[in-house]
Amino acid sequence: MKRLFLAIIVFLLAAAPSRAQKGLQIDSLFNGSFCPEATVSTTTVRGGAIKSYNLDLFRSIKFSATDREIEKVSSWIAADSKKASMTDIDRENGRMVYALLWFEDTRNDNRYVGYQLKETDDGTFITVVYLTGKASIEQLKKFFGK
Repeated sequence: MKRLFLAIIVFLLAAAPSRAQKGLQIDSLFNGSFCPEATVSTTTVRGGAIKSYNLDLFRSIKFSATDREIEKVSSWIAADSKKASMTDIDRENGRMVYALLWFEDTRNDNRYVGYQLKETDDGTFITVVYLTGKASIEQLKKFFGK
């Protein structure tokens, strides 16, 4: 019985951040309904490790992307940017290569979305980051090296 109770608690704790980005187009990246062709690397961090950045939740997904996947994900970021309180988007050769979106919430934690398209010798990679917390946009720009 103890094991069952512990398993249920672990499941509930793991599931809580999985719906944090609900209401945004990028939710498809984190809920598993969009499956890139390449191997996907995901990270979820809560608590003390990110408190010094005034953040409560850090979620990221990174994968090697095809042209079709780049077009799809960048269109989701563009759609989400229309709902954002503030946006900072960079394009190169017509392609979105960087975005930082801020969704202000005066009652709860703010929500942020970061996007990066990076070309390397190993391929073209997309990284999407979802954050919640009270960090300022200036703090996040420093965090992302912009």
